Amino acid sequence: MADIKKIRKRHVQLRSEFEVNWRPHFEDLSNYLLPIKGRFSGRDTTPNDGKKRMNYIIDATATRAIRILAAGMQSGLTSPARQWFRLGLADKDLEEFAPVRTYLDEVQKRMLAIFERSNFYNSVHSLYSELGTFGTAAMLMEEDYKSVIRCYPFTIGEYYIATAPDLRVDSFYREFKMTARNMVDKFGRDNVSPQVRNAAETAGTEMKWFDVLHVLEPNHDRKVGRQDNQNMPFISAYMELKGEEDKFLRVSGYEDLPVMVPRWDTTGSEVYGRSPGMDALPDVKMLQKMQEKALVALDKMVDPPMNAPAAMKNRGGTILSGGVNYIDVQQGQQGFTPAYQIEPDFQKMEYKIERIQTAIKEAFYNDLFLMLALGGDKQMTAREVSERHEEKLLAVGPVVERLQPELLDVAIDRTYNIMDRHGLLPKPPRELEGADIEIEYISLLAQAQRMVGISSLEQTANFAAGLAGVWPEARAKFDAQQAVDEFARMAGAPSKVVLSDEDAAARLQAEADQIQAQQQPAVMEQNAKTVKALSEADTTKQSALKSLTDTLGLPV
Repeated sequence: MADIKKIRKRHVQLRSEFEVNWRPHFEDLSNYLLPIKGRFSGRDTTPNDGKKRMNYIIDATATRAIRILAAGMQSGLTSPARQWFRLGLADKDLEEFAPVRTYLDEVQKRMLAIFERSNFYNSVHSLYSELGTFGTAAMLMEEDYKSVIRCYPFTIGEYYIATAPDLRVDSFYREFKMTARNMVDKFGRDNVSPQVRNAAETAGTEMKWFDVLHVLEPNHDRKVGRQDNQNMPFISAYMELKGEEDKFLRVSGYEDLPVMVPRWDTTGSEVYGRSPGMDALPDVKMLQKMQEKALVALDKMVDPPMNAPAAMKNRGGTILSGGVNYIDVQQGQQGFTPAYQIEPDFQKMEYKIERIQTAIKEAFYNDLFLMLALGGDKQMTAREVSERHEEKLLAVGPVVERLQPELLDVAIDRTYNIMDRHGLLPKPPRELEGADIEIEYISLLAQAQRMVGISSLEQTANFAAGLAGVWPEARAKFDAQQAVDEFARMAGAPSKVVLSDEDAAARLQAEADQIQAQQQPAVMEQNAKTVKALSEADTTKQSALKSLTDTLGLPV
């Protein structure tokens, strides 16, 4: 049974670490880059708060750059319009076996249909915005009666995390608010505190908000072998933050961790991630300052402070276009004039501002991601992506490799397990018994990363072909059929377009048999002509044929 006192103490510790070490930085990122994201205690105390949040932003270049990054990552990694993963086996020979390949293709097809029918794609798009800005994102995937899976993306500041010895996130503490009515509906009347129960049952207070803590972490106290939900590998516990100290709202468990917490990059053993937003923040602050100064300069030039005779103090004046000020000006005095004239160099200002804007866009890989987000209509290939943005792919490559185990692997494994528990998978062939299914990513970005491998394969094939033109024995060193398998795998071609080794051998044999069958009549006809010629030949005369018959002792 989970120990609520230990959980509360750990919550206090994780929250303290976040508030002291990370919150100031994350709050700055929220203020200057993405105000709609981020929820922090003390600043965001009211749920469902729709107030204006753009108080720190004059120039929204960074906010738009994050939007492009999120759209580009969606197109490049998990596009709903493209097949972005496929299932395979470590044993490639077994994987090419037709019944196994058919099973894997059918499972993959059903999983993609579930992702499309659920809110998965909308949720991961939200995650990409969080990743680009804060370097850390989180999403819960639950079972759903209607759509099989249901995803719940969270924002920075409402959760705290901890990692296992392998530095993967294994503990997730989330603070959120629920109305009294919803708490009674979800957890039951007898499980909530008297304060919640009274609010839910009193007219006018049933929508009052209360603080709730949800904990997901390894269940170190479980008794292995028991089948109940409180003895599963991961514990799920709900409790009121300000409720009874020793009472859970609900305790259950999961076979696998249902929350995925990807990070853009990490330094050493740090728990929370680093992001492009952190790199761009100094430029973003400078851009806001420069735009503010440029607007002040423009304002002073268009609407400067004015000097006026003292006699006008009680008479008033106007600086409206077309207005007239009547002034009695004595000799040696000036009338209604600007206090000073400024002529700012707006061209240089704009040039400097544009350079900073470009630097911010580059920090978020906008040229690469904009191409991915807008290139779908042109059916851009992974080769084109690689050729145009090879250096940026090298920079974003580690991020793609990190997101695969921390986000995509978890989402696919979790969906597969849910489908398996509910009987939504086809019956596997007998040959798959004991085999581990592997995930292979064939998204546009994943393929672009593998272009180096494809290029080396093409170079090897061309080199072997060139050698074979001079030294035919070089052909024996190149396995053309295996090269087709490797090329199709790296290029992400559908498995159905490449035959298995057995089917390829059968096709070659059938073609050879067909050629032989086509040649047989011609051979028989030629043999018949030869036999006829021999039968009609005069063997009494001296000839090569007569010498042959004499030598063999054949009758004439």
